[in-house]
Amino acid sequence: MSVLPDNISNASDRMKIENRNINVIPLEKERNVMAFVNEFASDEDIEKYDLNGIWDQYHPLRKGRYYCGQAPMYTIDRERNIFFMVLGGGGEEHTNRLEVLLWINAKHVVVEIDLAIGSSPNINDVPFKQIWELVAVHPENSLNKSKEELVEILKEALIVHGFDGANRQVPNTIVEFKF
Repeated sequence: MSVLPDNISNASDRMKIENRNINVIPLEKERNVMAFVNEFASDEDIEKYDLNGIWDQYHPLRKGRYYCGQAPMYTIDRERNIFFMVLGGGGEEHTNRLEVLLWINAKHVVVEIDLAIGSSPNINDVPFKQIWELVAVHPENSLNKSKEELVEILKEALIVHGFDGANRQVPNTIVEFKF
């Protein structure tokens, strides 16, 4: 059974769509599934989300030297007031580890994830595969979301973030999770 948008009132058009065996989902429902997009932050968003303050908080040794001279990038869902941002890598000890921030209505959730075995070692791999393992989730105490809700938001953001967010994408990327 098809779910047809209300704006298709012509019986002939409705029949053409139904006969093609296509499930049509209203755009409003589709956007609720995944509304994240990769962007470079505008000057207004840098101020609105206090991205320079976030930089200083999570990069105290490089305080004031914001985003290495480029606009910060994030994966943002404006409708839900959430963004995902990579804070840094794991260094020599954990070369496959990323520390990322989920910013949810001005509350911070710091998440540690590892790029797992089976992920593509070369960006020229087709398909290019990223497999993520969850190491830790550190939400602010006042955040009223369960770990399961946070993990679902994280997965949505990682799928859209892909290889390197607004900076660079690799065609045919597959994002998988071991959590």
